[in-house]
Amino acid sequence: MGEVEYRGDISDFVALLKLGAKVHVGKATGFGLGKYELQGEE
Repeated sequence: MGEVEYRGDISDFVALLKLGAKVHVGKATGFGLGKYELQGEE
């Protein structure tokens, strides 16, 4: 478990981050891992 904070203009990447959160494409997805959540969406 961990956290990451992005600063600055990330508007070009928001759609990709949302897609990844929906389809669970993080690290070790083949082992049932890879889920992440987005917080602070505006």
